[in-house]
Amino acid sequence: MESAKSLCKKLLNFKNTVITGCEFYTDADSVNHIRIQARPSKWHENECLYCHRRCPGYDSRCRKPRIWRGLDWGTTLVEIEYQTHRIECPEHGVVVADIPWAYPGSGFTKDFDLTAAWFAVHLRDEQCQN
Repeated sequence: MESAKSLCKKLLNFKNTVITGCEFYTDADSVNHIRIQARPSKWHENECLYCHRRCPGYDSRCRKPRIWRGLDWGTTLVEIEYQTHRIECPEHGVVVADIPWAYPGSGFTKDFDLTAAWFAVHLRDEQCQN
């Protein structure tokens, strides 16, 4: 039997990531959410988001965690939470450390972005054929 953390990691298709916790809640509109606390694995924790070089930390983690939206699990909205920090890359200067589950600057997981892009291309193709 798999643990909830292992199951979340598999369902999210996360690599180089550690799931540290999760919680369910319902918002004011009665929508179910799961908020998953995650972090990059120790080996990938201080990578530059451009060149993926391991770099020294520049400052401590921000006080307020960032939230990334993942693909929904049925009727449950998925959110990934992590307190980001900055690193100092010799080539790129001070930047936010790379997050393995998201593209730089995105507020969504990689799978969410790729799914949205796939839909956009296929919907456009449908429009062109009609």
